[in-house]
Amino acid sequence: MDTPRASRAIATLVLAVLAAILVWVVATPIAGLDLHAGGWSISPGAIIPAVLVPGILAWVLRIAFEPSPRGPLIWTIIVLVVLVLSLLGPVVMGASGPILLALLAMHVLAGVVLVVGLRGPRGTVHVSRTPRTQERVEPL
Repeated sequence: MDTPRASRAIATLVLAVLAAILVWVVATPIAGLDLHAGGWSISPGAIIPAVLVPGILAWVLRIAFEPSPRGPLIWTIIVLVVLVLSLLGPVVMGASGPILLALLAMHVLAGVVLVVGLRGPRGTVHVSRTPRTQERVEPL
């Protein structure tokens, strides 16, 4: 495993967790909301695995799709679909009003951090692990 890529992925996972906890801090201690949905109380202890588990799965999926030329595109579509579907969770669990907004913000913020961070900067995805040599074409 490439150390800079692993370091970036780990940093992304940590940032996604911190982003979700930041929303919790703003919503709970600062705004005074009691974050809960479907009988579940939303706390940092619940947020950490809720972000890390899908984040690690997205990372593994990213690695699996890396050899394919269309892998990054397919991966991005899959994780964006999963992110959109995850937004249904708080709604289905009965959250409403400011609590729903806070939970949706948590999902979106953590999800965007994961997608952007695990995908990496544009142009850094390589199909081959061997460097390409650029051929020079002479005009006729």
